[in-house]
Amino acid sequence: MKRQVILIALFALFGLQNASAKYAIGGSIGASHINSKHSFAFSVYGYYKFDEQILLGITSGQEQSGVPVTANLLMRLPFGRIILPFFTGDMGYYYHSNNAATMLRAGGGLDWKNGERSSILLMGGYQKIGSTEGLYSRIGLLLEF
Repeated sequence: MKRQVILIALFALFGLQNASAKYAIGGSIGASHINSKHSFAFSVYGYYKFDEQILLGITSGQEQSGVPVTANLLMRLPFGRIILPFFTGDMGYYYHSNNAATMLRAGGGLDWKNGERSSILLMGGYQKIGSTEGLYSRIGLLLEF
């Protein structure tokens, strides 16, 4: 009985997904500008691709002296063949020392296709951590599976 439950769960998780469903992973480095301070930042992310235009995933990394953990949406716009514009949004928490704050990001950028399965991302936008607001900019690599 236990074995059947495990097989049904695995089939539901992997077997019922859309045949064109794919995954993507990536990373980016850049800078943040919050409260008149510039700081180095990096992010790593994993995405589930609903189609070639919409990716939904989880992002984490290092921002100033804390660690953000956010849900991320990346939506490519259907303009262009090699360089595609995109919108991105994040919502989650920023963990710093012994406290946490809500973190929001909204931005966009360019997805420069580097072949069929990889892209170089240039992005920037607005971010809010708790009650502080600022800007961010990143360059990164996205690998699609």
